[in-house]
Amino acid sequence: MIGFFKGTAILCVSLCFLCASLPAACADDLTEDYSRVVLRVNGMDFHKWEMNLAEILTQDHMFREGAFFRPSEIPAFRQAMMESTIWAMLIYQEARAAGEKADPAKVDEFIWSFQKRFPSLEAYEKGLEALHVTSEQFRRIAERYVMTQDYLDRKFDPLSKVSEAEAREYYDGHRENFYQEEMVRASHILVEFKEEDGDRADEKALITAKRIVRKLKKGENFAAAAREYSDCESKKRGGDLGYIQKGDLPKAQLKPLEEVVFGMEVGEISEPVESVFGYHILYVEDKKPRTLLGFDEIKDKLIAKMTEDRKAAMILDHGTKLKETARIERLEEP
Repeated sequence: MIGFFKGTAILCVSLCFLCASLPAACADDLTEDYSRVVLRVNGMDFHKWEMNLAEILTQDHMFREGAFFRPSEIPAFRQAMMESTIWAMLIYQEARAAGEKADPAKVDEFIWSFQKRFPSLEAYEKGLEALHVTSEQFRRIAERYVMTQDYLDRKFDPLSKVSEAEAREYYDGHRENFYQEEMVRASHILVEFKEEDGDRADEKALITAKRIVRKLKKGENFAAAAREYSDCESKKRGGDLGYIQKGDLPKAQLKPLEEVVFGMEVGEISEPVESVFGYHILYVEDKKPRTLLGFDEIKDKLIAKMTEDRKAAMILDHGTKLKETARIERLEEP
């Protein structure tokens, strides 16, 4: 869990800053409990409701990135949020003292990136209302967010750039990290459990799936059959799921499919495989063995990732140094 925060320090600093920049008047309609100050950094207050909002925004980002944590890890998550909030407040104070200004075009882009996640302007405004923020207040938040991000970029981008030689050295010393696991190009036909079939939904779906399998094994084209019989959106692509590797499919829902498809040969058609959605008929079109990716294939991504990690580490280190001379009052434990 803590590793997640170390690897995304820029995100955490930015999200916590976004909440720290909300004006205090925004808390007027909240209960006394949520309006209490839980943290003070160099005289700058941070409230309980702001901390809650920072946690919500960060969890939302984690969810969209596919990162999750267990309930037992919540205390560590909140502790990490508290530390990230302190870094955010300190870096904002430093940026403001350095005379950093927000680029209006970037502010507009930031607001739009948030607004477009809602189906309508009305839904967007209701979303802000749920966060206890007006449009005007959110624009001020965006201005401070952009200002802080630009400050971090100008300060650390020139220092964090990883050279091709450095990336090559890392690649040569960690080749075991650069294997592409076995991949299978698969297609499927889904026969869903039908609610209207009630207690016989399982039985009827299985009968239908077995009938389709018989047709396929007599020579019917799989893609054509998928377009005609499948209840999955992939029917538009003839059932094509593209190349998948172990772990790509959601374990709780489609683990049985993964176990079957990686045991099949090219050209093979499976018997019906049950999942929570219904019965799947699988077809393997191609297989790629586990392969070491060449340096040139991953060079650009590796340099970008190493640069991102170096920058995150520098920001964490810088925040730690700022904390050494800061006046920090933790008025509550997270």
